[in-house]
Amino acid sequence: MSEQTEKQARRRRTIEQRIAEIDQLEIDAKAKLDTQLRLLSEKRKKLAESPTKKKQDLVERRRFDRAVGILVPGWTERHMLAAIARAKDENVEVLLAEGEALMEEHGKSRGGRRPRSAN
Repeated sequence: MSEQTEKQARRRRTIEQRIAEIDQLEIDAKAKLDTQLRLLSEKRKKLAESPTKKKQDLVERRRFDRAVGILVPGWTERHMLAAIARAKDENVEVLLAEGEALMEEHGKSRGGRRPRSAN
């Protein structure tokens, strides 16, 4: 008789019930994924605002300013904007490669000690 009660305890689910369970599993998975994505974006934001990142950005900006000053002395931001507007239709990969080469060539600071000014 215990076998019959076990078989009776197992109930068959209808197709609608199984579809509802799958929908619920999908909703739960999406909620979990949204939570994970939110945590990752918070980590990214925290890293982007870190003092180390700010210092790296400042160093990169100084290198850029140094390279621009060597390549085109006397240019203002308006000159650079006009040059960017003219170059916007160019191939991005070629421009990136040229920019990297110029940054390596002209963006480095002078090595060694700087002489003190004699007063």
